[in-house]
Amino acid sequence: MTGTVRRVRRVRRVRRVRRVRRVRRVRPARRVRRWRCGGCVCCRPNTLLAPTRRLLVGTEDEASVAAGIAWWLDLTAAGGEGMVVKPVQALVRQPDGRLVQPGVKCRGREYLRIIYGLEYTGPENLRRLRGRHLGHERSPALREYALGLEALDRLAEGEPLWRVHEAVFAVLALESEPVDPRL
Repeated sequence: MTGTVRRVRRVRRVRRVRRVRRVRRVRPARRVRRWRCGGCVCCRPNTLLAPTRRLLVGTEDEASVAAGIAWWLDLTAAGGEGMVVKPVQALVRQPDGRLVQPGVKCRGREYLRIIYGLEYTGPENLRRLRGRHLGHERSPALREYALGLEALDRLAEGEPLWRVHEAVFAVLALESEPVDPRL
């Protein structure tokens, strides 16, 4: 056997092994968010990065919900902006197949007072704020989220970088649309 034939057989064998490994990988869009929590570089003491405070709340358990509310009140009372509520599963669909909002900002009173003015807690202002239709804000967020998941899936599957960049640049294009920055 010549050296060229051996190299070709070896390359074919490596490609077969890579294909098998790709099938076994868990797609990033299907992972549970808890895999990010703990053991990472930022959780170690004396590092440049600080860990993000988080709390896992079971929505079926009243005690857990009460603990989550108390945690949010303490966080905002200490000067924090608020929190982002996300489902534990990275990709959640409604019964009709539509994507669930990937995250919802829950701002504190003081932060909202800066945005909406000192009298935003007045009954007439609260009625006006509650009556806003926010569909035009949710729609781009869901599209950006879906494109981000697509980019991660393409990267994990080993597709060429130009295919990954297609989805990334689509997210950047969506972010250039004008949106109310106060939300």
